[in-house]
Amino acid sequence: MSKKICVLSILVFLLWGTAFGLIQGGESEKDKKIEELIGNLGTRYWEKAADELVKIGEAAVEPLIKTVNIGSGRPSENAILVLGRIGTPKAMDAVVGALKNQKFNHRVRAYAAMALGDTESEDHVVSLIEALQTDSHWWVRNFAVGSLGKIGSERVIDPLIEAMNDENPYVRRAAVSVLGELKPDNAFLSLIGALGDEDWQIRLQAPEILLEFGDEIEEPLLEALKEDNKWIKFGAANVLGKIKSEKAVIPLIGLLNDQDRAVRDEAAVALARINSDMAVQPLLDLLKHEISYVREEAAWALGEMKANDAVYTLIQTLDDGDMGWMAAVSLGKIGDDLAIGPLKKKTADQDSRVGQAAAWALKRMKVETRNDT
Repeated sequence: MSKKICVLSILVFLLWGTAFGLIQGGESEKDKKIEELIGNLGTRYWEKAADELVKIGEAAVEPLIKTVNIGSGRPSENAILVLGRIGTPKAMDAVVGALKNQKFNHRVRAYAAMALGDTESEDHVVSLIEALQTDSHWWVRNFAVGSLGKIGSERVIDPLIEAMNDENPYVRRAAVSVLGELKPDNAFLSLIGALGDEDWQIRLQAPEILLEFGDEIEEPLLEALKEDNKWIKFGAANVLGKIKSEKAVIPLIGLLNDQDRAVRDEAAVALARINSDMAVQPLLDLLKHEISYVREEAAWALGEMKANDAVYTLIQTLDDGDMGWMAAVSLGKIGDDLAIGPLKKKTADQDSRVGQAAAWALKRMKVETRNDT
């Protein structure tokens, strides 16, 4: 009996040892696999490695944190993204810690901001706002803006509006873009201010975004036409023209006398877009203005509006040495037969600007007539 017990004990010991060895071997193989995958985070195969690490989950978190703590380089940057995708409390604590750690490379901190945004969780709003307001590198602040936009809650709006005053144009561009997507009611006044930003890309962005806000922007934009900043006036005229604001006609006519050429041009374009009958007579009056460029802008707008009531006066201004050529162009656009005779007379002098413009106008009128028949 004792002999049998002894044999059984030996067998149990052997089986236990084998099982333990298999477990240890399995763990060792898993560790090697994780190590290999983390090594690939710095290669062109990193996305495939990241997917595998996410599948492994919690067991990969500690090795990933060690990789992040290197503080720079592609493996650290991509390890942050993997931790964000794994999403366990330990993993997310590491991501938040990386965002706040100014000793880490700015790219690692930026990727941490991205990872927090990808969760779309309000739990990370405070950390992202802190990064937006205090991080020393614009890259991190830029990524924080994008991540706050992904979360999109009411708490992110005021910090994003403040970010429109960031010293870096890339951060300001991102803030304008995100606010344009979120369209909060309290943002359009700040976006009107962005019309005057020193960065030309923001000046292009802001009008298109303001168009998305609807009728509520009309009155603030009318006020913006009174600003000293030429780009705010320019952008406000642009938007008011596109929404065809009848209220803007008189203020826009006033801007045809602005000292800045870009503002005058945009006011004329806006008036042409609105194409209001109430603009015709004031524009005709401006054809007699003492300043030639004001007369020129008025003539251009009347041509774009195809204002038949302006034909007689435009014919009279063909002899204006400074802007007779624009009168000819506008007559060509209007296409009234009454202008054919006077335009033909002007073509006698093909070396002059007005003669060349008259020839162009006649050609345009004939083409339009041929197309109509």
